[in-house]
Amino acid sequence: MLILDTLLYAEKLQKVGFTPEQAKVQAEQLREIVENDLATKEDIKRLELQIVEVKKDIAEIRKEAGQNQKDIVKWIVGMGLTIMLSTTALLFASIALFKVVMPQEENIGVTTDYQTIFLAESGM
Repeated sequence: MLILDTLLYAEKLQKVGFTPEQAKVQAEQLREIVENDLATKEDIKRLELQIVEVKKDIAEIRKEAGQNQKDIVKWIVGMGLTIMLSTTALLFASIALFKVVMPQEENIGVTTDYQTIFLAESGM
């Protein structure tokens, strides 16, 4: 803690022309500022230590955030693969069911050749 000798300060002010009342008010105001508003070396050291702790906390949070981001990416990729495989399985199951429910007739086949479809439908 910073200590201010207000009596000595007031005496110095009086020596340079301040009245005793002016010197007293100046000394009291300076004492109040020193006691309430100025940081001591200990205050600064304590703040520096707190800053170091905050930086450590920030580094830990960044590390955790990076790990969480990796976990989220893994989860999204896993869900994407699950959806893709489920969709593929449903597609194959639908095709198999279609073959069982809709037996193919001899003269009608699945084709993309429009001339063959026309001939099959017209009976030619």
